[in-house]
Amino acid sequence: MEARQCNAPLSWSRRLARPMCCFQPQHRGLGFLVMAQWRTLVDAALDSQSSGHDRAAAQDALLLLLQQRNISINDIVLHLGPCLTSTDFLVRSKGMTFLGEMVARLHSTRLEEHVVHSLALFFTARIEDSACLHGALLGCNSLHKRAKDVGEVAAQDAVQVIKTVKWLDMQSLAQQDRLLCFELLVTLVERHPSEVGTLGTDLVTGAAQLIEGEKDPRCLLLAFRLVERLGSLFPDPKGPLAQAAPDLFDIIACYFPISFKLRPNDSKDISREDLIASLKSAFAASSFFASECIPLLLEKLSSSVQDSKLQSLEFLGDCAVAYGERVMDEYARPIWVALKAELFPHLTSFYSESGKLQDPEVFRAATICLTQCVKASLSHSDPDGGQFLRLILDDEICSHLLQYLTRKATIADAQEKHHMQTVGQVLSAAARASPLSSNIISATILPAFLSNKTCSDAHVLGVVVSVLTAIREVAVEQVSLLCDIQWLDRVFSSLTKLLLIFSDNLKSASMNEAITAICVSGLQCVATFPGYLSSLSEAQVYEFVSHLLELVLDKGKYANSWDQAVQAVASICATEDQLSSSTGSASVRIVQGLVQAAFLEESDAKSLMAAITRISRSSCSARDLFFSELQRHLLPLNIESVAAKHHLLIPLFSGEFLALYEDDIERGHAPALQFSMQLWSSFQSLPLDIDIPEEILIPWMDLVRTAVSMCDLSGQEAVVLKSYDILCSRCSKDHDTMDGKQAWLIAVWSSTAVAMRPNIQLLQDEKIIQLLLKTSLEVQSSAVSEYIAQALASILNKWPTTSYPLDGVVQNVLDELRAFGTDTPRLVSILAWIAKALAMRGDNKVALVAGILIEILRQGKGALYADGDGEDSMIRRAAAKALGVIVGDAKALNKRHFATVQPLYTQRFFHSFLPPLLHALRDAPDNVSRVWLIRGFSHLIVNVPTTAVLMEGNKVFPLLLEALSNAEDSDTLLGNLLILSAFLMDEKSKGAVIDRIGLVINCLVELVQYQHSTAVRETALQCLGAIVSLPFASIYPSSRKVLKTLHRALDDPKRSVRNEAAHCYQAWWIK
Repeated sequence: MEARQCNAPLSWSRRLARPMCCFQPQHRGLGFLVMAQWRTLVDAALDSQSSGHDRAAAQDALLLLLQQRNISINDIVLHLGPCLTSTDFLVRSKGMTFLGEMVARLHSTRLEEHVVHSLALFFTARIEDSACLHGALLGCNSLHKRAKDVGEVAAQDAVQVIKTVKWLDMQSLAQQDRLLCFELLVTLVERHPSEVGTLGTDLVTGAAQLIEGEKDPRCLLLAFRLVERLGSLFPDPKGPLAQAAPDLFDIIACYFPISFKLRPNDSKDISREDLIASLKSAFAASSFFASECIPLLLEKLSSSVQDSKLQSLEFLGDCAVAYGERVMDEYARPIWVALKAELFPHLTSFYSESGKLQDPEVFRAATICLTQCVKASLSHSDPDGGQFLRLILDDEICSHLLQYLTRKATIADAQEKHHMQTVGQVLSAAARASPLSSNIISATILPAFLSNKTCSDAHVLGVVVSVLTAIREVAVEQVSLLCDIQWLDRVFSSLTKLLLIFSDNLKSASMNEAITAICVSGLQCVATFPGYLSSLSEAQVYEFVSHLLELVLDKGKYANSWDQAVQAVASICATEDQLSSSTGSASVRIVQGLVQAAFLEESDAKSLMAAITRISRSSCSARDLFFSELQRHLLPLNIESVAAKHHLLIPLFSGEFLALYEDDIERGHAPALQFSMQLWSSFQSLPLDIDIPEEILIPWMDLVRTAVSMCDLSGQEAVVLKSYDILCSRCSKDHDTMDGKQAWLIAVWSSTAVAMRPNIQLLQDEKIIQLLLKTSLEVQSSAVSEYIAQALASILNKWPTTSYPLDGVVQNVLDELRAFGTDTPRLVSILAWIAKALAMRGDNKVALVAGILIEILRQGKGALYADGDGEDSMIRRAAAKALGVIVGDAKALNKRHFATVQPLYTQRFFHSFLPPLLHALRDAPDNVSRVWLIRGFSHLIVNVPTTAVLMEGNKVFPLLLEALSNAEDSDTLLGNLLILSAFLMDEKSKGAVIDRIGLVINCLVELVQYQHSTAVRETALQCLGAIVSLPFASIYPSSRKVLKTLHRALDDPKRSVRNEAAHCYQAWWIK
């Protein structure tokens, strides 16, 4: 026994009572230098004269020594002995805080059990010392949160901590200490429930004393959590919580309702929602609170403050579910009376006592609360489902409804209509509670409704649809949980009759929008019941689907119900998709009906393709079926189909429908490959000399681009090979004698080239380039020519570095263009696309092409050839627009079509192109050449990021002012104005504006009167308003002119311009 006492670890209080010379460091091999070092670090960390950074650095160094086991926590405690036993209040506080912080930082470091035990006893004992309280709580918190694998505190030590803490005068402590106290208690109750539970009444009353009077929101979060844990710790009806429940609830009830508002500069992560959720969990912690809680919530529910009502309803629903059936039976009637008062303020009136409309948020919260109360009160042993549900069904609101269900009558009174709608929402909320409540409510409502087959009032039908929708939601949830749905047998036996009633009412509704909307919802609800469609025959499915399709097919007649009908059809297809591995009969009928109608001459192709796309988003099976049907109708192409409405459907098919497969890569490759191969087979069968108009050919080209771009690498290789074989076999081998009617096939093939991936090698690359170049120059349609030029640019952009050098290819293309012999806008367009392709891949050859465009702007016709005979202004205009094409967005050269795009290529091109452009402007031979160069510059900067333009502000700004005075079209002018507004808003660029403020104001004054664009006038006025922020001395000379112009702008025919002029006038007048 004596030996055992010698080996047992000494408590820290006993150790510190012994002379310090009796204790030697545990690590006897530790060098003198290390010993001196760590003691110096401890002293530095305690030195109040040191900076916070130095003290933190000392603690970090000590932590490293502790983790490396060069010293132990015992050594630090022994060294702190004089501080911890000092009679000076501040010295003890500083020493204990330091020790608590060091222990906290060792939370993941392994400590021996006897060390942890000694520390726990030491910190617990020091809690009673007010000077050491903060450090002791910090240490206790850290120790009791330690994981088992690094050494945890024994459970019996937790009991002693609680016994010590409960005697604290909580409200006299600082906020940090109170927070640590609550955090410690929650940790102990959660980690050692059985040991802490032995304290019984002492624990509950102690917790109540500590919580009472607390005001800090962070402490309250933990206090409410502590109450919640006490509820689960003492469930016994004769236990300590049951006896102290009234007193404890009175303490936490004073915080209801929560009205906390976060301070603007509060960095703590806490919100009002956190407090509400925590208090709600505390209220619902134990059914022992029910006798105090429910009367309080019902009292607060009668408040006229919206927030109080909302919180009361939210708390009441959650507490009802937590308290259970026994409590709900006791308070069922007062709860129903209170909820009824919120749901039906005057039963047949939709006005509240204050004369305002019923608050929709309160109504929504009341219905949610009703659902929770029904769920809480349900009893499977009671055939009526429990007392609360019985009160609802026995109420006058249900008897009133049953009268309308069993007779043919139409509700005319507005208040009565609103009342009936509310009844439907209340019953549907009750039905959502559980399968049992759904079954009971359906047994009450459906027989009465089915007995009156002539019911045609929209509001009565709406009640039935609301209830059915709620029941269906419960059924779908049960199916997803793999639960038995035999309780639906009664509802299933009525669904077919309901289907007929809704179908008949929809058929006879004619133009009654209200009945049409309700019947569409009813058909959607019935048809989407789990497993119901599979029980119907094809004839039954065909009949009710036909009624919905009638609405979808005629958007003009049923404009208000069209969206709802499309959504209903989409839901039906989605339901079949989820519950069946194969395509259901309803989906087949829907797909066939819509696709057949889409190809009729009198149909609205755009609305039908929109409906097809929406339905396909909801159902993968329907999407694949739509794809097959559309493909069957579109292909094979023939001469008759060229003249049909294919050119209307193809853009919609490629732009909307095929885009759905781009989001589903795994399912998209195979259909795209199949469609592309069949499409080229159709092209092969068409006569080569067929005359295909531009409005038909371009949609085909877009369709080919989209379909081929969706194929994977192997699929694209197959498509490119097949299309190339067809092109070679059908086109003339001699390009010089090529028949012009072959152009449509070359144009379609060019779309395949645009969509191919860079690592696909084209056969005979140079011959392909020559063919595309010649066709683009000679084809009749300018739009088709541009499409082919884009294909040529795409090939150059994706040109492999391992094959023939790109510089040589580009030079050959330029030589071919020179050999053409005439300057034309089409030739300039080809140059633009070539320059864009080179700029995107970062090729230096772009400078050569851009230089040619500058020369065209300077010289006009003859810039490329000495004897050019093109139209001068047309060629220069094309060159100006070409600069915008180079840096603008394009639907052909982009990442969707696998183009090579270097980062920031537009900025790099702009910065490299600006010097030669400025040089050309300085050397412009005449004013006309300068104007065209400025117009080219205006097209360029519109598509360049504004930040890049602002970087060259001093060089660009004078040209920008010239561009504003020489712009040809409104769109470019508006883009230049937006850049000017960026100069006005950028602090670094305002210097350039101030230097030329007179020119800027004169330019804007002219643009305020620009008659061709409202947007230009508005933007000019906004720029004038921004100028007011410039120094007064710089703008004062022009103020009279500006005010005179603004005065005229106040009479502008457009309201938006007048409003902007008024704001600007006021700003200038005050200035």
